[in-house]
Amino acid sequence: MSRSIIEIYKKKNLFELDDQLAQQFSYYAKKNSNILVSGGTTFLSMYKNIIKKNNISKKATLSLTDERIAPSRSRLLNYTSLKYFFLDQTNSVNYKSIYSGDDYFNSHDIILKKAHNDVLDSEIDIGFIGVGNDGHIASIFNDAKIIKKRKKLSIVKRGNEKFSRITHNLESLLMIPCLIVVFRGREKSNMFYSSILNVQKKNKKYKNIGVIKKLIKLYKGKLVILTN
Repeated sequence: MSRSIIEIYKKKNLFELDDQLAQQFSYYAKKNSNILVSGGTTFLSMYKNIIKKNNISKKATLSLTDERIAPSRSRLLNYTSLKYFFLDQTNSVNYKSIYSGDDYFNSHDIILKKAHNDVLDSEIDIGFIGVGNDGHIASIFNDAKIIKKRKKLSIVKRGNEKFSRITHNLESLLMIPCLIVVFRGREKSNMFYSSILNVQKKNKKYKNIGVIKKLIKLYKGKLVILTN
């Protein structure tokens, strides 16, 4: 991939930001793309917007950047909210799981091997990446211990959590030809403008900001950054 100019768009408010995200998601979905999306809350309003406008076509494939290794139907799972807010309300998306709660009692080796084989089967066309309050993306943290790793996926454990996580690693994200990175909300947008664009200013509360900085520095595809 050749280096492209980073595009930065500052929206007036959350409504405008979510509307832009819904338009971008629908555009790629109509091209039957393989779409990677972060868990968490960043994209929940985007899903609502898409459902409301019914602005999507069939055949697109959706998968999550990361998942907590928890039992089926656990509220810890990113899949739980994705299913409730989006998958249950549309038949226009094929969901490809990075982890199933049915595998909860399997070893990390089995979980990672199964997920990695599935990931290698299809290339991702576009990634929608939400940034956490501390600067992390997916389940990539400075303070997480890598338990198992393959080319594109890792299983990690943070010391303050009772569960492990499976995640696309940074190497995997860097291979995606187009990324839409979203700093949603006042605090996250401030993080971008004050502590990422302004490289001289450091803020200790963004303890994982090195993760998103590294992605921006190393990425060589089309990078779109959205803030409000």
